[in-house]
Amino acid sequence: MKTVFDPEEAAALAEARADGPRRVAIRRAATLILVDRSTGEPQVLMGRRGAGHVFMPNKWVFPGGRAERGDAFAPSATDISPQVAAALSQETPRTSPRMARALGMAAIRELKEEAGLHLEAKTREGPPLPDLAALELVGRAITPPYRPKRFDALFFCADAARLLHPERRGGDGELDEIAWFTLPEALELDLPNVTQFVLKELEHRLVEPGRPPVYLRYLRRRHTVTDLPA
Repeated sequence: MKTVFDPEEAAALAEARADGPRRVAIRRAATLILVDRSTGEPQVLMGRRGAGHVFMPNKWVFPGGRAERGDAFAPSATDISPQVAAALSQETPRTSPRMARALGMAAIRELKEEAGLHLEAKTREGPPLPDLAALELVGRAITPPYRPKRFDALFFCADAARLLHPERRGGDGELDEIAWFTLPEALELDLPNVTQFVLKELEHRLVEPGRPPVYLRYLRRRHTVTDLPA
């Protein structure tokens, strides 16, 4: 188990202590890191949040958001991998198979809504549907209790070659700008701490494909990183 901390987190913790104790609901969310290897050096898709957002304005992030009720029951072309489901079912707090599927669906839905990209597979009958089998788990992160908004978020990645269409088709305007960056370029952007951490973890995973997903949380008053079961 590794311990991580930084000055920005120290400042947030000091502010929270000055304000006194508070209880903030934790929301389940999912993010999708799309990786394009077609140009040689891997690139990742990122979007910049608008200046008018209350939460993380002007920050560069991966497409993602909260799981919705319908995500657990919406149809898909494939199932989430047993490896992803098993890793999440063994860690506290446990993620049930239904919730793991819902979070995978949420990540694919948010990619479609925010970036206009469809991680879908063709079906024998009917329209293409979300391709849950394309998702790999990079990590899980729970926002510390002293933050004003808290998320229990999964960070998935998928190969851009699995997209139904390579070009973007629409987008809801949630992200002001959307672009592809190499990993060194992405790490130079204005990023939330957790996004920077996940990008560095992705960098390791591209070199070590069998590397287990990581779990970032605030445990016993420390920021800790452990491996999820492979």
